[in-house]
Amino acid sequence: MESEERFSSQDSIEIVNALSPGRAATEATVRAVLGLDAETLHHGDTFTGRPLTRIIASPEGVVKWSRGRCLPVAEAREFCQNRLAEERRLGVHHPARTWCLVLRDGLAWPCNHTPRLLALHVGLAQLRDDQRLPALQAALALYVKAAARGARLDEGLSNFGLAGDGGVFYLDDDLYRWDDFLGLGAGLGVWFRQLAWLTPGQAQRLGVALGEALAQVALGAESVTALAQRLRDAMLVTDAQRERREAFLRGLAGQADSPPVAAPAAVSVSAAPAAGRLAVLADVHGNWPALQAVLAELERLGVTEGIVLGDVVGYGPHPRQCIQALRESTLRVIKGNHDNALARGIPELGFSRFARWALEWSAPQLDEADRRWLDGLPLYHQDPDFLAVHGAPQDRSYFNAYVYRMTYEDNLDYMAEHGIRLCFHGHTHVQGYYFRRGTLQDFGNEAVLELGSIDHGLICPGSVGQPRSRRPGAEFAVLDRAVRRVSFYRVDYELEATIADMARAEFPAPLMARLRAGE
Repeated sequence: MESEERFSSQDSIEIVNALSPGRAATEATVRAVLGLDAETLHHGDTFTGRPLTRIIASPEGVVKWSRGRCLPVAEAREFCQNRLAEERRLGVHHPARTWCLVLRDGLAWPCNHTPRLLALHVGLAQLRDDQRLPALQAALALYVKAAARGARLDEGLSNFGLAGDGGVFYLDDDLYRWDDFLGLGAGLGVWFRQLAWLTPGQAQRLGVALGEALAQVALGAESVTALAQRLRDAMLVTDAQRERREAFLRGLAGQADSPPVAAPAAVSVSAAPAAGRLAVLADVHGNWPALQAVLAELERLGVTEGIVLGDVVGYGPHPRQCIQALRESTLRVIKGNHDNALARGIPELGFSRFARWALEWSAPQLDEADRRWLDGLPLYHQDPDFLAVHGAPQDRSYFNAYVYRMTYEDNLDYMAEHGIRLCFHGHTHVQGYYFRRGTLQDFGNEAVLELGSIDHGLICPGSVGQPRSRRPGAEFAVLDRAVRRVSFYRVDYELEATIADMARAEFPAPLMARLRAGE
């Protein structure tokens, strides 16, 4: 079925079952929808979805399937049965949601048919003022219901639908592993940015409702603490957005009458652009000689202000010296994934074998004050001229995703949609920049970037302590606001002193070899 954009009347349809067996759609109902044209999916429109997702809608029902899921019939039936079992366990979809197969030439495409619901991101604009907050509360109740069973729903409002009787159901086919409220913290941040109608009072009542829902499913005080931390890490840039968050957090904590709380330390926001030059460093990675050389070069250049884009620690043998130097400096520091791992515990996944070895070696080198400092670092810095993150601007965690050839276009799109012209990032350890100018977009690594020559830019200063540009040395950049220019630098440092300290601590040989090779 290479061209299943429009199904044929010759295709067979097999109804597998509905979540509530007595409410399954009929073959005729499904066939009537499949005879229509597929919807065009766009972010923010009534119907959204991934590139392989296909949706056909009638006024009464919606059929959804994936172009990439073509299976032998027996496997397709098993797939549908497994989906039914999981969706029945969670109980967040519409009870009449029906799984079925479209069969052709011995192959089958699993589809589902759901009564037509109004996506919440569209429906909220159509509801009365007194209906909006209950709809959001119902969506959060579904989220908590799934969380209590170890699953995470996609927090985007387009993934929840309103029924004609006011009920709210989950629309998305995808279910995710529980993530300790990482996604919900970022998702609520999006709600607080986008829902201009949400008053602080309504946000507080939303927090109260969520706290009560968590308590009812035995996700109580610890969950509230975890979610509050995640939400404090969310990117909010206006006073109104931050007021919604603080009111929500008061409600979540059951503090209905407490005064507003100041903007949290986990969010770094500059109220006005600074004059002059700004140093941009990234990925120090416990390499004290490299950091010393960069700080000395900045002093020679007369640059006294700057920002470090995360990963103070990891890979290198001097985590405490680097932490101490940056704590005493005038540089802002944001959090990287290695910093987070040492502050909160090294996760089972997400690090290579050698990166994990270095983190495990570094952990006992730090004291509690070091870990508290790492844990308190903000996840991003929002400046009137730019956004600064460790990982990628569209990443919900801000420090896990990479900007590279396969992802830079999506990140530039995200920046354009959110009014972000420039983003400084680390994590890749590759000095250079991805840019967009009109219809042209590409990567550049010239020594100077004239900001007036681009519309949007993703700029990596390279790595101070672990460069991967295939040249050893300590890399950084300087933003000159006055002339709108970014200059890239690489300085020599006592590399063999770092190697010698690594050897004394019995670091894996590949880590030393990579440092010498600049890769």
